[in-house]
Amino acid sequence: MKRFLFCFLLSAFCIPAFAFQGQQPIAANYDDSRTFIAADDTITGSNLRVKITVVSGNAQVTLANSGDQAIGTSVGSGSSNVPMLVKLIKVGTIRVFAAAGTISPGNAVYGAANGLVSTTQAGNRIGIALQSAVNSGDLIEVMVLDASTTGAVGPTGPTGATGPTGS
Repeated sequence: MKRFLFCFLLSAFCIPAFAFQGQQPIAANYDDSRTFIAADDTITGSNLRVKITVVSGNAQVTLANSGDQAIGTSVGSGSSNVPMLVKLIKVGTIRVFAAAGTISPGNAVYGAANGLVSTTQAGNRIGIALQSAVNSGDLIEVMVLDASTTGAVGPTGPTGATGPTGS
């Protein structure tokens, strides 16, 4: 019985070494956040937009700039080649972002330089501001909308879709 329990625990809770086959193991929580390797030292704080960049064939994160498609926001600063936690940007969630300047509640929010957000249209809309910001670096809550469109969010879906399911 002890041997069975040990084998069960080992198989249920341990990841076999062959599962990664040369890739770095990544801790993940697919509901809200994920751990990535930072590609560089540009992520200098929390709530900054980050994007995927490929380094030696592996997905790593770096600071997102104006017009970049971000995958999430930083949780703390990142150091080159060191794991860091990223809160994933998901439609329908409320996320905290660092503002680039003045933003009022109800304003459409877009990606800005240095991982910040602003009301200046650059790339796809991220969402709608729920709080106001006055200064660069102010933290605001944003309701994340369909960031894959340029503002066409509703029953017709992305541009060119004809029905609720895009069919």
